[in-house]
Amino acid sequence: MGYLPRVRVKGSTSARVAAFVLALLASPAPAALAPADQQTLTASLIAASERDAVPACGRAHAILRRERYDSADFTGFFAAFFARQPLTEPLSACLARPALHAPSERTREALQEALAALLVGEIASILDSHLSDGRGSALGSDPATFEHLRASMGLLGTIAFEGEHLSRASRAAHYDRLKAVIEAHPDVLEKHVTLDARRQPKLAALRAHLYKNLFDLRVPIDAADFVAAAGFRGRYAALVRDHGLIVLDNNGFDARQLEAIDAVLRIIPPGLHAVRHISQHELLGNTVGGKPVVRFRGSPGLNVFGTPVDGAAVNPFPTDSEPVVVPRFCAVLQHELNHAVNAHAVRGDRALSRRMDRIIEQAGGSDPRQFLRSTLPEGFFATHRQEFFASIANQYFSDSVETLLLALRRFEAGWREPLNQFLFFADVYSGGSDTTLFVAQDPDCNYSVHTVPIGRDANGRIDRITWQGVELQFKLDAAGNVIR
Repeated sequence: MGYLPRVRVKGSTSARVAAFVLALLASPAPAALAPADQQTLTASLIAASERDAVPACGRAHAILRRERYDSADFTGFFAAFFARQPLTEPLSACLARPALHAPSERTREALQEALAALLVGEIASILDSHLSDGRGSALGSDPATFEHLRASMGLLGTIAFEGEHLSRASRAAHYDRLKAVIEAHPDVLEKHVTLDARRQPKLAALRAHLYKNLFDLRVPIDAADFVAAAGFRGRYAALVRDHGLIVLDNNGFDARQLEAIDAVLRIIPPGLHAVRHISQHELLGNTVGGKPVVRFRGSPGLNVFGTPVDGAAVNPFPTDSEPVVVPRFCAVLQHELNHAVNAHAVRGDRALSRRMDRIIEQAGGSDPRQFLRSTLPEGFFATHRQEFFASIANQYFSDSVETLLLALRRFEAGWREPLNQFLFFADVYSGGSDTTLFVAQDPDCNYSVHTVPIGRDANGRIDRITWQGVELQFKLDAAGNVIR
């Protein structure tokens, strides 16, 4: 499908819909949806594209969920629709819901197959058209085309990652089509090429999403083929091969930052997280007012600061502990990666999730010293539970032994919850085994990792830790809390 400039019909919404439907019905290969359904669906999708219209989406979903329509029917309708109406972010969200969550498996498959094929075609055609001059600068000055491309990237990413009914053959074909676009424009689209975000606004971020979609379409990913196709080289290629993760930074991270990313990923067992990309939006020229312009949809990832490793430093420990000064870049990196551990390994495990909630509730909100990260405001974790686990990581990944000593000192002084928090974090990193990990970090972001023996009671809860030949024993109550 070749890229066609969008034809925007002026006038009232009803007049635009009438003109739109007449064009569909008069086309040489009309969409196979019934005329009444075409009219209702067109009106609903136009309304949904201009605002987040819940009623309009509801009317569209009623038609899109009908089992009598198949992939060819939807392909015919949406090919004509997108030729005249740009896809927008609100419309993308509206279409994602039935494609992923329609009650009928047949409908989900039909929508996923039709939309993915059309979106890949739109992405390829727009990039081919706008990169023919080797610059792609027009994308920054054509709002409708940029919005259509941005939304297409996002919806494709969502379907590529969550679309369980997108066939293996379709995934391979879509992968090859996007791969061909990169091969046709290597001086702009290959990863090793650094783009000028001022002269080529928005292109670095769109290119980053292209890599994400390419990466998510193939399951499992062939790392060697991907790095060759997308132009990943050196440390960037090694991160794909070693960790199944892509770095989206327009080549802005230096060698030390990439080494730190590799080091932290080596500490965290792969089964504890599902991160597939790390980004830096400022290096991509992808922020306006501090918010990303192109949001990366699909597989999970994280965004970190661009501060050099030898730049700013932080101390994650409170005043009743020995200071441990670590680079801010590494502190943020380990914090964000442990958000991913929390989302995948903790919240994905019913027992661990319940235990974490109980620990937070036991600590209350009135005395920050009941938390290992007591430097945060009173009541912080009661209202920001999503920060609890990642905040412990700031200390544990900087110096696990000092974190344990802090918990023990607090316990002796009457604040018992920090020790429960330490044992909970150690248990997550044990993966249910008879060892856990202790970590130490120096001021240059070099990590030392130690495998530490642990023991468990009859209920499988940690009640012993052995460090440097000394065994610490903990007596637990029926709920699993340390009582002495």
